[in-house]
Amino acid sequence: ATATTENPNMKRIMDWLVKHMPPDDGQVALVHGDYRLDNMIFHPTEPRIIGVLDWELSTLGHPMADLAYQCSQWRLPYDSNMRGLGGIDRATIGLPTEQDYLDAYAQRRGLNGVENWPFYLVFSFFRIAAILQGVVRRAQDGNASNPESGRKYASVIPVLADLAVEVIDGQRD
Repeated sequence: ATATTENPNMKRIMDWLVKHMPPDDGQVALVHGDYRLDNMIFHPTEPRIIGVLDWELSTLGHPMADLAYQCSQWRLPYDSNMRGLGGIDRATIGLPTEQDYLDAYAQRRGLNGVENWPFYLVFSFFRIAAILQGVVRRAQDGNASNPESGRKYASVIPVLADLAVEVIDGQRD
């Protein structure tokens, strides 16, 4: 409803999400909603997180939501308006590969792996794009808190849609 330009990838993503939605597994957790590296406080001398900031988007939801959101940040281009880590040598800065991160997550939760990972990742890209589209719409309608940021985000929406389509195209039906 907030679309300001036609993006065929968004329709494709919505159709794919409906078709590939996993069955409800009953998992419910406190979901941060904006779980990423720059919302964390790290211990000054030990490799551990000592605080998580910016909880205003928190809600109850599926635990994979925060995991997928964080990993989506790793795929966003560094040179986009989103400050992503895509294209950066993450190993050099001490970040694991996405698969290593997923494996560690699964191990800590006692899971045999992360099932339906493409769905959660595609949904995360779609969610971010939809949120930003709302910001863009408010900027165009003249009621955004920061109209300049809203206009900048318009260029990121196709990037998010393209990243989601890359995940979709890498899947077998």
